[in-house]
Amino acid sequence: MIQIAVRTLTLNVYNASDDMVSTFITTPPASEYFSDLVLNLREQCLHLDSLVSTTMDTCTYEMRNQLRMKTDQVVNDLYYFNDILRIGQPRLSRLMVENLLRSLVLPVLVPLLQLNQNVGSHVSSITSLYVICRLLQVVDGRELINSVALALLYFYTLSFVRSNSDKDAIDGGEAVNYIAQHLIEFEDVAIPALEPEGAENINKTNLFRLLTEYISSTAHFASCLIDNVPIERSGILSLILSENHSILLASLMFLLILSESKDLDSSLSTALGFAEKKTGMEQGMFSDNLLSRAMDGNIFARHMPQILNALLKVLVGQPPLSGLTQWHTGWVLGKLLRYHETKLTDHDIDLFSISFKRSTEGLLQELNGCWFDYIPVTLEHEREKCKRALDESSQLKDPFVSLEISMHKPLPDGVMSSLRAWQRMVDAVKVFVLHYLLEAFISKRDSQEDPLQQLKSASMGTLIKDDGIDVHSVTYGTQMGLGPGLSCKIAFSKGEVRDVYLIPVAKGISGKLLLAEKLPLHTHRGVVIAIAPLAGLSPKKDDNQSTWLHLRIREFDPRVDGRKAGGYDSTGSDHVVDGRWTLAFPTPDICEAALSLILRETEKQRSSVERLLAPLLQKYSPNNLPDCQGA
Repeated sequence: MIQIAVRTLTLNVYNASDDMVSTFITTPPASEYFSDLVLNLREQCLHLDSLVSTTMDTCTYEMRNQLRMKTDQVVNDLYYFNDILRIGQPRLSRLMVENLLRSLVLPVLVPLLQLNQNVGSHVSSITSLYVICRLLQVVDGRELINSVALALLYFYTLSFVRSNSDKDAIDGGEAVNYIAQHLIEFEDVAIPALEPEGAENINKTNLFRLLTEYISSTAHFASCLIDNVPIERSGILSLILSENHSILLASLMFLLILSESKDLDSSLSTALGFAEKKTGMEQGMFSDNLLSRAMDGNIFARHMPQILNALLKVLVGQPPLSGLTQWHTGWVLGKLLRYHETKLTDHDIDLFSISFKRSTEGLLQELNGCWFDYIPVTLEHEREKCKRALDESSQLKDPFVSLEISMHKPLPDGVMSSLRAWQRMVDAVKVFVLHYLLEAFISKRDSQEDPLQQLKSASMGTLIKDDGIDVHSVTYGTQMGLGPGLSCKIAFSKGEVRDVYLIPVAKGISGKLLLAEKLPLHTHRGVVIAIAPLAGLSPKKDDNQSTWLHLRIREFDPRVDGRKAGGYDSTGSDHVVDGRWTLAFPTPDICEAALSLILRETEKQRSSVERLLAPLLQKYSPNNLPDCQGA
């Protein structure tokens, strides 16, 4: 609160329309405050990186929260910088941008664009990409955005020039001069090619002067840039074609955010060639020289087949990656397929089909899980979320997902709590839905032939009330007929033992287990005193007491706790503990009958879910998938 108050006050001072105030705050010693702000943020990035490295080894629920809090601090500082720039004081804006470039952007970005990741900032690739992504999303302005794009293009062309020169003739002592000369050539070509307004802004920030100063101050860094490294595995290409899926996805997200920025100059966007295709008039950015041959119209469109293949290999990798990683990989793949006219090769289509089949198998497995009753509604919900995610700009995508992917582990198989089982089910649905939508785009399937669209109306039909117990309206205190209920005893807290009737009932895709206490004046009627979901009970007879039946009760309710319902908190602790009921029956035969009754009603409920999903599962079963030949 104190920091917010102080920053609000200082922003009011900066906003004063007074030349003397403006001169005072933009000249030493007062101007050192702004450089200290950026240096402090850089220190925060180092602390963030240390925390990221720790969570990669052992990630707990508490450590993940610490990581989120640390990233929030970084983002808050970036918003403060953006507030300063939005004041619109030219000298203050220029001072702020130069400090950001000199003390944050270049120390983080430049080491990232060559193979030695520990030069300069000592920040890992994942953390560096996160910081740059957040900077591009939060801090407005053509100067900063275009400077990042120019730096990216510069180091790419440097790799190209280096590959066409005699690298052996350049020793470490000549490296700085070699790079500086190339920088001058690049500046002469790039700046005039920008739009007039963009050219003015770039010159004001003196990006090339700052870049020269940075490289000159780190001569050992310059020598790294001219090492004998193949061009296809140097600079940004080493990131977007990395065998480390975390770096691959984070770097592609960085390029998407940069390319979709509204402040990015159109000619720079064309040179990148990563977002939507530009018109023919925008294709002629560079003159016909070595740099234009390096760009070849746009740099990333040339490598798009390799990028798409790398993403598909992540999807089909073994052992399967976490649901979060698979979903984000599919999201990036969907973005790139929409932007580019690149056709998937037959091999790529085979890889996608394999991945689609696995996602379908994962969904089918969840029909035997403890949340099968929620699969239909989750499919509807995730379809809408996935469509929005594919349509919206990457500017709205939280780069924190890149940090999560680096520390995310697949949920283990076997017995797990209902919370973990819920997360696994949602993950399976998310991954299937994304593959389903991608297949529709690749094969150009008619949207009218969409079983998912018909799912909602079909599920409503299962809610029609029929004869017998209305399972949807039953609640605590409801009076009902005991019918086929089985008499048993249950012990509640404080040692209280009560005589109840066990009544499992399934109607359509809904199912409940009811415990009713017999009314004293009615022979065949009772009042409901306890309710549990029928799905997930996992009934099991006691090993020692043949008249005891153990039931697991789902305590986690996704309708109440929406935060955990996202399905991606596999690092969290199981602080939602499942309930346990132990029922005692008069005889072993009645106990066996109760077990059979629960299993029979559960199977009825599962069959209703399977019938509801049949149009979808029959068409997209692992043995009946489309070949995506429309690609």
